[in-house]
Amino acid sequence: MTRKFKLLLVDDEPRQLRALQKVILRIRPDYIVEIKSDGLEALEELNRQVYDMIITDIKMPNMDGLELMKHLYEQKAKLKRFILSGYEEFDYAQQAIKYGVQHYLVKPIKKSELEDMLLTVEEEILSEEQYKKIQEIKDKKLEESLPIYMEQQLNRWILSKPGATTHNEVEKILPFKGCGSVLLIKSKTNESDRLSRIFPEIKIEIKQFLNFWGHSLSFELENNPGTIISVINAENRYHINDMNSRKHIEKFLRTFEESTGISLAIGFSGISDNIFEESHKMYNQAEEAYKRFFYHYNDSFVFYTDIVEIPFKKSINLNLFETELLEAIKNVQQQKVTKVIHEGIGQFTDYVEPMMLKQDIELILLKVIDESKYMMTRTQYKEFQERVRVNIRQINNIFELQFFTNEVIKGLLDILINHKNDVNAKVIEECQVYIQERYFEDISLEAMASMHHFSSTYFSNLFKQQAGISFIRYITKVRLNQSVEKLINSNQSIASIAESIGIHDPAYFNRLFKKEMGITPNKYRKMNHKN
Repeated sequence: MTRKFKLLLVDDEPRQLRALQKVILRIRPDYIVEIKSDGLEALEELNRQVYDMIITDIKMPNMDGLELMKHLYEQKAKLKRFILSGYEEFDYAQQAIKYGVQHYLVKPIKKSELEDMLLTVEEEILSEEQYKKIQEIKDKKLEESLPIYMEQQLNRWILSKPGATTHNEVEKILPFKGCGSVLLIKSKTNESDRLSRIFPEIKIEIKQFLNFWGHSLSFELENNPGTIISVINAENRYHINDMNSRKHIEKFLRTFEESTGISLAIGFSGISDNIFEESHKMYNQAEEAYKRFFYHYNDSFVFYTDIVEIPFKKSINLNLFETELLEAIKNVQQQKVTKVIHEGIGQFTDYVEPMMLKQDIELILLKVIDESKYMMTRTQYKEFQERVRVNIRQINNIFELQFFTNEVIKGLLDILINHKNDVNAKVIEECQVYIQERYFEDISLEAMASMHHFSSTYFSNLFKQQAGISFIRYITKVRLNQSVEKLINSNQSIASIAESIGIHDPAYFNRLFKKEMGITPNKYRKMNHKN
C-alpha cells in the first residue's frame, strides 16, 4: 500500500499558493495538500491535524514564516519543514536553520527541483519511520526481557544456592528480610497450561491473598509452566499456619475456583527465620508438602509442619503385586485384577515418593505388555507402550494411578480373550476335521482333550461353545451321515456299515439310527436304495 503524504502550504499570495498546490498534485497525485494564508492559520491547522511536511513563505501578515518555524521548533513538531524564499530573503532562511528547517526552495520554483526535494524528503520520512518501528520492536523486546530476566534470577535463587550476581539482583526486587515461607501452587487437575496462560492476570489476586501474612512475591517456574512459587515475608511467624490462616486459604481456594474454574493445591513450607537466605530449603519443603496431594487428593493445601514426621520411604517392593497381577492376567480374571491393583497400589498411601511409585508401576506395566506382545499386532504393541509412557507421568493422584493401571490391564485382557477365542476356534475346527476324517476310529472326549492339553470338562464346554453342539452328538452326527451314504450307495450289511463307521454293536447302531432318523436302517435303505 502506497504511503499517502500530507503537506501544508503557507503563503499570503493566493495565486502563487494555488499554483504551487497544482504543481505538487500534478507530480504527486497521492498527496494530500492543504493551503493556509499565514503562520497563525497554519499553527491552528497543525494543532488539529498531523502533517508530514510544511512549505512556508517567510514574509506574511499576523505570523511570518520564521515565527511559525520557531513555534514548531518549541513544540518539537515532527514534520519536515521547507522555507520558500526569494534571493533577497536568503538571510532569513539561514536564520530558520536553528529552528529545525532542513530544506529551502528559492522562488521561482522549478518543477524538477521541487520533485527532487520531495523525493529526498519522502525517503527521509520513510527511513525515519522504519527506524522508529525497529526501535519500537527493540524497546518492546527489552521491556519483555526485563521481567523474563528477573524471573530467571528468581528461579535460580529459589531452585539452588545463588551466586553473588543472582543474590544481588534478587535482593533489588526482594528487599525484605526476616521470617517467611515458600508456597508451591499448582492445578489439582491437568490444567497447568491454562494456569500458566492466566498467571499474568491473576498475579494481583494472588498478591491480595498473600497480603494476609505480609509482603510477598510470586513467579512461575521456568522449567515447569503452571507451577507458581510465592515467597512470603511474614510479619508474624506464628500466624502462618494457625486456624485463621487455614480458613483464609480455604476461602481463597473456593473463590478462585468459582472465578476461574481451576482447582488449586498449595504446598506450604515450614517457617524460616531468614527466608532470603533459606529460600531453596523452604522451596524443597513446599515441594515435599505438595507431593502429599498424590495421596490426599481431597485436600487443597498441606503444611510441611503437618507431614514432617512422616517422611517418604526411600524404596518399595512390588514383587508380590507383580506376581499376583501376572497370575490374574494369565487366568483372565478381571475382578481379581481390579482387586490386586486396588490393594497393591493402595498399600503405599502416604509413604512412597509419588514419582518413584509411578516409575515402578510403569516398569511393571511395560513388562506385562512385553509378555503379552505375542497376542498383539505390532501397532497394538507400540500403542500400549506409548500410552503407558506418556500418560503415567501426567497422573496427579493415587486414584488416577489405580484407574489407569486397571484400564491398561483391562485392554490387555480384552486382547487376550480375543486371542484365546481365535485360538480355541482354530482348535475346535481342527478337532472337527479330525473327526470327519477318522470317524471310523475309537475317538473319545478324553483323548481329544488330552491331545490339546485341556481338561475333559474344559474341552467339552469349549467344543459345545464353538461348534454349537456337544462333542458326542457331533461324532454321532458325522457317523450317521456316513452310514446314510453307505445305505443308499452300497450293498453292505447293516452290521458291516455299523462297523465301518466306528460303531461295533449293530443293535446299538439300529437304535441310534432310528432315534435320529425316525426309521430303522433297513427301512431307510428300502426307501432310498439306488438299484
